[in-house]
Formats: sequence, structure tokens, C-alpha cells
Amino acid sequence: MNRMDIEFAGGWEQVASRMGAPDLLLESDGRLLVQRSDFSLLHDFGAVGPVDCPIAYDTRTHTAYRYVCASSAARGDFSQLRSFHLGHYTTEVLWELPLNQWVLWLLEWISGAESGSGQLLGLVATDRPTEDRIVIEHQLFALKPGEKRARLRPICRDGYRPLAFSRKRRELVFAGANGIYLVDLKGIRRATFPGGEATGQGAAFDPSGAGRVIIGGDGIYIWDLERNQVQQLCRIGRYPVWAVGRNGFWYRESSSDLFYYDLDTT
Repeated sequence: MNRMDIEFAGGWEQVASRMGAPDLLLESDGRLLVQRSDFSLLHDFGAVGPVDCPIAYDTRTHTAYRYVCASSAARGDFSQLRSFHLGHYTTEVLWELPLNQWVLWLLEWISGAESGSGQLLGLVATDRPTEDRIVIEHQLFALKPGEKRARLRPICRDGYRPLAFSRKRRELVFAGANGIYLVDLKGIRRATFPGGEATGQGAAFDPSGAGRVIIGGDGIYIWDLERNQVQQLCRIGRYPVWAVGRNGFWYRESSSDLFYYDLDTT
């Protein structure tokens, strides 16, 4: 096992990868890859382009979804939302977008009640040039596999970048030039973050569905959605991720560290 130059907190240590652990789907150097738990390559789906779009995944059908565009002008321009099947390593175009549209920052698979049913939720940007400037319009979209056209929803004014999505609450947290907002799936603003200090560097909903959101950027804050109250938890912190099965979250202060905050004991 190759040792990594990492300083661990008490009770943590590096261990060898376990055989039989789940495979890993990841993006590296602009390519979508499938790796074994020891990071050896299983399959290369190819280039996905420079647009910042997360990977959505359907656990029932073992299908991943991502936006794909040309990685260079030499390849010819295209704009597509594709599916990637991890069982037989095939890919399919789900949605052929106009060249002035692209999917970025938000892509989630929402499973339906019946086996195999569900839909994608995401953010689509549209380039609308005018006489003296270029206007980029953001809209929410929903798309079921097999549909040729997505259903589009406008977003509230100043709702710019999505930070987090809750399947249980069917709500999103958006950051804009003038604040951070709670937005429903119709694009309507439901609440405004009352602590103006946070810059919106990541957010995480309580996975239980309780009305709590952790907000990052210029510190870590917990936002009580029911009372619309905010408490600062840390002076420094960004990009929080709620810990599965625990009343706490992971976050970072810089690009080279990782911290855990326990809400029960801190």
C-alpha cells in the first residue's frame, strides 16, 4: 500500500483498499471514468467537456447522467445531456440542446414510486445576446428519460447558483449577488438567508428532512428554516457535507484539510 503524506487526527489511519468495495464513477482531467476500489481503471467513457456539471446517478438502473459538450473547437460543437450505463458501458443522448444552451452546476436524479421511473432535475443556462451585451438566463428543468423536450421553470430574480437540493423537502438553496435564498421546485423564493455574512461557498440540507441547512463561506452557519434564524458555528469554513447517519457534517477550511463538526457535542 502506498502511504500518503497526510496528517491524521487521533483515531484515524490510512488503510488498504478493500477488495469487493463499490466501483467509483468519477471525472478526471475532463473525462468520465469508472474505477475499481483500488483506483485501477475499468472503463473510460471519454471526454465530457469543460462545463462544470455534476454527475447524477440512478441506483436502480445503474445509470449515470451528465451534460457533455465539445472539449475543443477541433471536435465540432455540440450540446447534449447523456446517459451512461455502468452495466454494459454504453452511452445515449437524452436531450440534444441548442448550442446556446448548456446544463451546469445542478443535476439530480429523483426516483419515482414505481421501479424504473424517475426524472432528472437540473439547471440550464441560455445565452441570449442583445445589441450591446450578452445575457445569460438560468432556468430549472425536469426531464424524464424518453422525453424529447424538458419542462422549464424560471427562477426567482437573483437566484443564480444552486448550492444544495433536498429531495425530501423538494427545495433548493440558491446564491445570488444580493443574498442566499430558499427556492421551491417552481422557482419561487420561499425565504431569504437572514445572516448576510455567508458568501455561499457550499450548503447542505439536513438529510432527515428537518428544516435545517448548513451554509458555508466566510464561516459555517446553520439556518433554521422553520424560525428563519441563523447561528454561526465556525469562523472559517466552506463546502459542508452532512454526515450520513450522524448529527454533524464535514467541511474544509482550505483545499488541503477536512474537519468534522459534531452538532451533539460541540
